Amino acid sequence: DELNILYEDFAKKEAIISEYIDDNFDKYAKPFMESENPRIVSHILINMDNSDKPTDEEQKKIDKINAALKDGQEFGKVAMEFSDDPQTAPQKGLLGYMDKNTEYQEEFLKSALSLKDGETGTWIKTSYGQHLVHVESSKYEDLKKESGFVEAMMQQYPSLQMEAIWKKAKDLNIEFQDKDIEARLMKYMGIKGDKQ
Repeated sequence: DELNILYEDFAKKEAIISEYIDDNFDKYAKPFMESENPRIVSHILINMDNSDKPTDEEQKKIDKINAALKDGQEFGKVAMEFSDDPQTAPQKGLLGYMDKNTEYQEEFLKSALSLKDGETGTWIKTSYGQHLVHVESSKYEDLKKESGFVEAMMQQYPSLQMEAIWKKAKDLNIEFQDKDIEARLMKYMGIKGDKQ
């Protein structure tokens, strides 16, 4: 029961912060999106011992993937059928949220950040093998549904969470009986006066 309450609290907090970001788009989301290049990505992985020299079998798999995509098959369907990544293949290759600070291997990160919505890159090599990266979306309306997006924004703007919670408290007309506790709480949260 307590774990359920904890999850509900997390969900409520994220909803409050997301709503605050919506209401303050120009202050938070717009500059964040311009500087951090956030997006939702998927990939197809072909595991290889040597990504510079695919075996005949690995090359045949790459050729099948290329042919399927060229024939217009949906990236996610091709990922489910061919990707060697056991975690993402069942999810249509979905890796989820990322931005320029995500800790991916350099070639993967470079490919993902260079693509536009709906685009699929060319085959890249990493220590895992070869990948195709696909950008699902970099639109705010899609990104804000990703918990990674809200978390990344809270990292970028440390006061965001406190501002959002304080604003919600004001919207709900929460009043403190003890003004000293209110002042101490405001100091802790970095809130100045009733401007928030």
